Amino acid sequence: MDRARPRSLYLSPEIWEAGRKRAKKHRMKISRFGWLCCERAAREAAAPAQPAGHALVLPAGDQQCLDAGAQRLARFGEGAVSAADGRETAVLQQEVLRFLRLSAGGEDA
Repeated sequence: MDRARPRSLYLSPEIWEAGRKRAKKHRMKISRFGWLCCERAAREAAAPAQPAGHALVLPAGDQQCLDAGAQRLARFGEGAVSAADGRETAVLQQEVLRFLRLSAGGEDA
């Protein structure tokens, strides 16, 4: 820790008093307490809040089923869609893309 050059900190009287009380509670000088608080805030700002990417919202089994459907759609140009009553139907790739465009608010192609 290099503190060869003095630094000034300007705070409102209420914040200054609250900091002084917290420093006294931890048995530290207010300058040391302020330094530690700033150091901790810099560490927290540098660390990413969440890991990169998106959190998984589907269970692993559903993820695998979705992946298998996407692979089939890419390979054969059609995919299977299951209804609530257990029946399945084949859906063409063009129909899937049109549905996605319409649900995203795009123009009808």
